[in-house]
Amino acid sequence: MKSIRVLMADDHPVFRAGMRSLLETPDDIEVVGEANDGEEALRLVAELRPDILLLDIEMPGLNGVEVVDRLNREPAAFRVLVLSAFDDEAYISNLLAKGVSGYLTKAEAGDVIVDAVRQVAQGEEGWLSRSIRTKVMALHRQRESSPERLLSGRELDVLRLLAAGQSNKEIASELNISSSTVKNHLSNIYPKLGVHSRVEAVLQVQRHGLDKYTGSS
Repeated sequence: MKSIRVLMADDHPVFRAGMRSLLETPDDIEVVGEANDGEEALRLVAELRPDILLLDIEMPGLNGVEVVDRLNREPAAFRVLVLSAFDDEAYISNLLAKGVSGYLTKAEAGDVIVDAVRQVAQGEEGWLSRSIRTKVMALHRQRESSPERLLSGRELDVLRLLAAGQSNKEIASELNISSSTVKNHLSNIYPKLGVHSRVEAVLQVQRHGLDKYTGSS
């Protein structure tokens, strides 16, 4: 039986050692390499051609999201399974939208992580552990009923001005922040609202009357 070839990308050597031991206990999984940062992960993906890239989010240099963005520039024969300390729905939704095959946290039991590797290797998409799935579903219901509760005061201000047709530069001037800060706010707002563009965000504003809310800095 062909082993599932896994490349781990995580900047904590002790965690990688424990994860290698866990994954290589069954006979059907082989850890073919370890990357300490995002750049090394990209290099080893090209060199080792794993079946699964087990990817952390917070790493020095390129973070996990940036690694996924770089990998998406060309077709890949492998799958990405995110294993992170973060269980924030914005991270999860954003990465699933970018095409990762699954997302689970480092707090999961070992058998859950092994099962995730196997299921993703067999072609499952959007794999979430039970704990992550429960949280995502709860936040989805909250987003549908009262999305303003998911947004900070500053994010509501940015969204209100966006709906008024202002550009990033105009929003920055109005709120006395930089254009890059506006862009960062929008990158957080979109996954919270379950949208991927300015147009979709404006439609959510109109649907839920979010323009009547004002935040505070």
